[in-house]
Amino acid sequence: MSNNRNRCSTPHLVISLLFVALLMLPMVHGLTASHAGNPNAKGKLRGPGFQKEALLEPGYYKTWYRYAENLVTLHNPLTLAKTWIDYRLFAMSDSKGIHVGREGWLFDSRALASYRKNDCDQAEHMIRQIMNIRSAARLAELAGRRFIFSIVPDKSTIYPEYVGPVPQNQACSKSLYDLFLSVHQQQPIEAFVRLDQSLTAAKSSQRLLYDTAGRHWNVDGAKIGTQTLLGALFGDAPFEKGDATADDLSRALMGVPAENAAVIGHETDQDAKKHYSACVLYGGQATTHFLASLIPRFDRVDVIASPRIPSQNHNEDLAAYETIIALIDESELAELSFDMDRFCRMLGADASAGARHTIDLRTIMAKTGSALQIAENRLVIKSMGATAFIEMPRLPGSDSHSLRILKLALRAPQRGELTWAVADDSDQRNIRQLRSGLNQLYLPLPGKPVVRLLINTGQTAGIFKLENAELLSYGDAAALMLPQMETERRSGGG
Repeated sequence: MSNNRNRCSTPHLVISLLFVALLMLPMVHGLTASHAGNPNAKGKLRGPGFQKEALLEPGYYKTWYRYAENLVTLHNPLTLAKTWIDYRLFAMSDSKGIHVGREGWLFDSRALASYRKNDCDQAEHMIRQIMNIRSAARLAELAGRRFIFSIVPDKSTIYPEYVGPVPQNQACSKSLYDLFLSVHQQQPIEAFVRLDQSLTAAKSSQRLLYDTAGRHWNVDGAKIGTQTLLGALFGDAPFEKGDATADDLSRALMGVPAENAAVIGHETDQDAKKHYSACVLYGGQATTHFLASLIPRFDRVDVIASPRIPSQNHNEDLAAYETIIALIDESELAELSFDMDRFCRMLGADASAGARHTIDLRTIMAKTGSALQIAENRLVIKSMGATAFIEMPRLPGSDSHSLRILKLALRAPQRGELTWAVADDSDQRNIRQLRSGLNQLYLPLPGKPVVRLLINTGQTAGIFKLENAELLSYGDAAALMLPQMETERRSGGG
């Protein structure tokens, strides 16, 4: 509380007195009107006593506010006045969506989840995400597409010194982005363009890259990020165009609609630059600045505000785009997901495979809660539900030179979820949605010399039919030379 007193000068005291007067006027109105505007008001309400020494205490204003709220109809003006005083005078806020940091800096509360560094339990999830990103990038490359994946750092990641007293999990000390970078360091993704390093380095220029009341990067921050991204795509250098909206969080705090942000353009020789046909850009609000740099390069740019790739509701066809860019806000990492089945189908994963090996269905083994039988060249799976598993034969996994995907043609009796995991790492589970009828599933294999998969066909008991199982391999000729796969008949066959 001493910090608040130090901040309160004579102008602040005057503002405080004006605020008390503002509170008193509607209360007098409410009392004289016999509480006519508030049917829920109770008689004989007693307000807090006037205390000069408490004028600088935030709790004193909250007490008056709650009292006045029950008496009068002028709720919106009071809320606006209280919010203004809380933020400008006491550097605090009751808003659940906005955090007031040091020196008046505002932060999106949702984005502070990364700052808390409490995501160690998401390590396996991030491993799966990186496997999907790597698989998607490789498949896009083989299909003749350009694929770029990048993460726009949260404001608190670049300016943690202004966050203020937000507790961090010292035992974990890992955010989702920290986990992503850790896995990426061990298993690099060529398509990943890192932005936080160039933004952190640019802080030394003394120019703010995120405004004190801004939700996302400003023109200067976007200029650094856009230059890095365009360098990965084209080698272009952007130029500054207009002024970005610098106070979108403060406007949100006061309940004022945000204005449109300005954008970053790009400057290239019109005759020298290469033109491309179509691009799809996935991401959140931070894509606004980047978009203007893409539009002149392409005949068509589609922006899809979704962390799911491909999206569920936009009906985009990835085969129609020459370039695929995912520019995900750090705060959306938890929602990031790749629909690998649709991704593979759209980009013709079967046709681009360097080698295809059919798996003998008789080598699949029944585990607890399931029974298998070969009928009409299909593997009939009688499943008891959530506890029923089948085990695939030993398969070569992916590595630095090759990508391998297990393709299953599975007929399901009803809608549900298929889960699969590596036999010696059952905690790392992956999920695929099943529809009633035939499902074409593409399961990227992890980076291990040998992989044995456990598959649960659904939470509900039923009879499933596996019509075909193939191992699709992508890579150079040497990498496609597979070690001997299991061919002996396994127990459980019919």
